[in-house]
Amino acid sequence: MRFPPLPGSRRLLTAVLLSVCSVGLLVPTASAQADLDAQLEALNAREQAMEEKVVALRTEYQAADEARQKEIQAEGTALFEQFRTDVLKARAALMAGASAAPQLSEPVGAWAASNAFAENDYAAAEMYSKKLLATAPENQVGLNLLPASQFAQQKFTEAKANFAKAQAAGVLARDFASYAQAAPQYEQYWAEEQATRQMQASMNLPKVVFKTNKGDIVLELFEEEAPNAVANMISLVESGFYDGVKFHRVIPNFMAQGGDPNSKNDDPSDDGRGGPGYAIDSEFDAPNARKHFRGTLSAANSGPNTAGSQFFLTHLPTPHLNGAHTVYGRVIEGQKIVDELVIGDEIQDAEVVSKRNHPYEPKKNANG
Repeated sequence: MRFPPLPGSRRLLTAVLLSVCSVGLLVPTASAQADLDAQLEALNAREQAMEEKVVALRTEYQAADEARQKEIQAEGTALFEQFRTDVLKARAALMAGASAAPQLSEPVGAWAASNAFAENDYAAAEMYSKKLLATAPENQVGLNLLPASQFAQQKFTEAKANFAKAQAAGVLARDFASYAQAAPQYEQYWAEEQATRQMQASMNLPKVVFKTNKGDIVLELFEEEAPNAVANMISLVESGFYDGVKFHRVIPNFMAQGGDPNSKNDDPSDDGRGGPGYAIDSEFDAPNARKHFRGTLSAANSGPNTAGSQFFLTHLPTPHLNGAHTVYGRVIEGQKIVDELVIGDEIQDAEVVSKRNHPYEPKKNANG
């Protein structure tokens, strides 16, 4: 039996990080803090009860007859709807209260920072982390999420300094070690990237817009550094190739991937395997190749010179992809939409907003 995933639960980092602050939590003194703590306790209890119910239904489903299985499916659907209407509303109320509060208790601060980060809301994660550390300067969640959220926002100088504090305290989380290692180099990359953007501001770079079910995402294309990938994108957009294509792979705190025509059908098992029927050469090894930052448009591939129509949009800088995937654009409007994408969200219409006055015909190779 399959239940839909509980939306907004994105607990991978949340669970890991909250586990390190379960001992020695400070007791809030202000009534506002006590109220937020009570809300958090009630929310955690409600979510745990729902998760236990899901486990119980799945277990019962395995041994149930056909009639009972149908009843269980109905119960699961109702539970899913209850989560959407009740739990998500309670989460939003608690986040709003935490945002407005001048101070937070350690439990609420850790919860708010972790959830904001898990939802790709890095500005909020930074804010909550600062509030958390003001209350509990040695809290491991705050010591990790403050520099991680700054790294995600491309505040590399601040991230470098705060990662050093986490390392000095001996609490740097393994999940963030690669960010800490990359921060000094990304400080230089970001200066170079900003200079390139300023230099190219008047160069009439092509632009496309993805009109999704959640809103518009406008992309500027890097024709100077990745001309063939840009030609491929414009050619596919103008042909209507991307209209109706869904985002088939979304990993929070990483990226949202789309561009597979197989995602238009009703069979999710073939998603991620499709393309335009050809491949193009990689451009990630060019001397002027751009790096992966927050909001980068990059070519998905299964190895060098295998890119086709699939692409991904990043939530945050991804150092490990440099030199392995061709960066050929960036989000200039709609990053919030990118951050909120989930599997199944759709590009309802893709359009070329502007382009230069020459043909855009991709050079294809024999790998398609």
